[in-house]
Amino acid sequence: MTYDPTYLHAVAFSCQAFFNKASPRETAEMTRRSVTHHSEALKQLRERLADQEEPIKFSDSTVLVILCLTMHAHFTDDYNTAKQHMEGLRKIVDLRGGLAGFSYYSKLVMEILK
Repeated sequence: MTYDPTYLHAVAFSCQAFFNKASPRETAEMTRRSVTHHSEALKQLRERLADQEEPIKFSDSTVLVILCLTMHAHFTDDYNTAKQHMEGLRKIVDLRGGLAGFSYYSKLVMEILK
């Protein structure tokens, strides 16, 4: 996953958003960094999902990006967005043959089930 720029932006965004929320005083720079990574992660995810190459479209790292976005939406009480991400994740899981399609990666299965 560490080689995937979309995943990198999703993790950077998630971490920055957590630090922003935990900080007693969020600064404009902190917000800018978070928004920059969030925007880039979404842009790259949209491009990936529109791509005709199914291996990358339905890859483990794509699933992890969607999980990052979903967790952040829950963290910020944005349940409509979280639901949309979960519906998209469900489609990918189904296209990969259900949870059995992830049997080689039990940690990812646990994250999906959360």
